[in-house]
Amino acid sequence: MEGCMAINSEGKSGGIALMWKEGVKVDVQNFSNHHIDFLVTFDENDAIWFTGFYGQADPNLRNQSRDMLRRVKRTIKEGWIVGGDFNTIIKNAEKEGGVESRENL
Repeated sequence: MEGCMAINSEGKSGGIALMWKEGVKVDVQNFSNHHIDFLVTFDENDAIWFTGFYGQADPNLRNQSRDMLRRVKRTIKEGWIVGGDFNTIIKNAEKEGGVESRENL
């Protein structure tokens, strides 16, 4: 890999790593314990924004994660991809075991 950036985990949860190969231009724009924002440029006129994301594990703090994504979205003019772990489920039918979640996307 030509380059990499890592955000360490907090205890047993979290952690984000970004790696890219030679020939890919990556400009890290912003980062926190829960995200890395970067612009990937393929040639002079072709770029895309990417956010590597790790959502809050605590359900009471997940709105903070979503608010951060909303703030990032307001600054982006290029196409945007968000990837990572949102620490949530879309429907309770996807969950196996434990207490049923009251929070769905």
